[in-house]
Amino acid sequence: MGFFVPITPFIGVVFAYINRRNSDPGLRTHYDAAITTFWVTLILGFIGGILTWILIGFPILFFLAIWTIWRSVRGMMKASSRRPMWPVYYVPV
Repeated sequence: MGFFVPITPFIGVVFAYINRRNSDPGLRTHYDAAITTFWVTLILGFIGGILTWILIGFPILFFLAIWTIWRSVRGMMKASSRRPMWPVYYVPV
């Protein structure tokens, strides 16, 4: 959705920051992955946008879009089956 409505990633990351403290460890992995995806996409998108004037930015932005879509789809598939994004080794008491 963030490719079409640019404000939605900002709303999503705020939602993830607010809700990750009160969630179970499996769901927390999804919030952490969403936060990481947001920041990596924002920073590399900015760098790729700046580098488009020397044509290196276009492949960076292309692969960044593919990576972002892949992470989003993978996260949605795991969340719908109630599986964590990665193994949870530490369970807070």
